[in-house]
Amino acid sequence: MRAFATKPGVLLACLVLAAGISSSACDSSTMPSLVAQKILLTLAATQLPAQGGTVTLLASVTNGSDKPMAGVVVTFATTAGTFAPAATATTDANGSASVTLATTTAATVKASAMGIDSASSTISVKGQATLTVTTNLAPSNGEYPNNVDIPFVFSATRSGSTVSGTLVIGWGDGTANGSVNFTGTATVNHQFAKGGTYSVSATLTESDSSRSTTSTSVRVREGLDQIDISKAIMVSPMDDPTVTKWPIDSEITSIYVDTNQTCLDHTKNGVWPWTTFEPPGGGPVEGTHIIFANIGGQWYGGVYDYYRPGQTCKGTNKWQYGEEQIRSAPMGSWVPAKGEIVGFMVSTPARGGYNTKDLRTYVKAFVFPY
Repeated sequence: MRAFATKPGVLLACLVLAAGISSSACDSSTMPSLVAQKILLTLAATQLPAQGGTVTLLASVTNGSDKPMAGVVVTFATTAGTFAPAATATTDANGSASVTLATTTAATVKASAMGIDSASSTISVKGQATLTVTTNLAPSNGEYPNNVDIPFVFSATRSGSTVSGTLVIGWGDGTANGSVNFTGTATVNHQFAKGGTYSVSATLTESDSSRSTTSTSVRVREGLDQIDISKAIMVSPMDDPTVTKWPIDSEITSIYVDTNQTCLDHTKNGVWPWTTFEPPGGGPVEGTHIIFANIGGQWYGGVYDYYRPGQTCKGTNKWQYGEEQIRSAPMGSWVPAKGEIVGFMVSTPARGGYNTKDLRTYVKAFVFPY
């Protein structure tokens, strides 16, 4: 019998010959067809979403004649993650064997069989985006009013670049989730009908299924006065300091402001008793328009105009509330910012001693539009 020299990766089955089989069956000229000469590893994907995921690894085994080899056990290796159903698989008739790798971090993988290794391949994981949410400045006690639009501002970046996808928002109050197409930033308004503490959560899903999340807690105050003015300070010595405690007799039905005017209407407009101004102002006066601002964590209020019976609009803009009308610190220099929550209230005359019957509307919270 002729002896055989063995090399790494050479099939050793010919070392033991079954009786009756000629030595020519193990001639070296037949060996290439029985020995794996190459393993090619391919990946279904080379990058996973930000939260990780799964990827299929496919090993193709061929012999010295570049023909696929069936029945070869392939062992897969990785620097991170786990294989399913196992780290080994047997090649099929096409010489292919596959496994699935699950990982949340980057991994380097390879395949081995019959003493031969494939080239290594790297699977990366997309960097996690940063998703944030902010809201407007809340009142000093951290509470927002109920039944008022609260603007929630969402933004997402990754390594200084904006991120796009679908943003789904859970409001935590039993209402339907919000959903918006998102690119970099989005402002979404929401009203909470009842008082309480709500957990607002959001998930941004990108086109490759990468997900990022954020959440915030919101406290909502429920009551007739949509802003808590129980400790508000009326700043002008001309204003009646007790007006915030007068009985509520009416409801503001509409608020409109622009750069030329401020309009307040209420259910008792034109109904409340009126009085008469002394000259030079002269004429009938039904009530006063009042605005409240949160400055340094304290609510302050001031009368910014009288109104005549049934009148709704006054030619007062946001630059005139403090400097030209209220004229008392700290509201004398105050100008509401766009998006700032202020409070509007209408009362019977509450300035200069022109009181009639002490009545007021409840305070209506308002997000300043400009």
